[in-house]
Amino acid sequence: MVYPNPTTGDVTIKLTQPSGFGYKISDITGKIVVSAEGSANIDTILVPMQNLQSGLYFLTIQTKEGQQLTKKLVKR
Repeated sequence: MVYPNPTTGDVTIKLTQPSGFGYKISDITGKIVVSAEGSANIDTILVPMQNLQSGLYFLTIQTKEGQQLTKKLVKR
């Protein structure tokens, strides 16, 4: 689950089970504008978006178990 969407600030990612993770946010041209990795087994990730301009972005989440999910994000 990714919320809030649309957002004016940070976005929260809620994983279905605790896991290590990696994520990246790409703009509509495919340029990666934010990325991070974590090895701790956590189930909630806070993604900073307050420094990004308004627009459409794509969030790709990768767990250490190999699960991958891509979501559209709207920054207001």
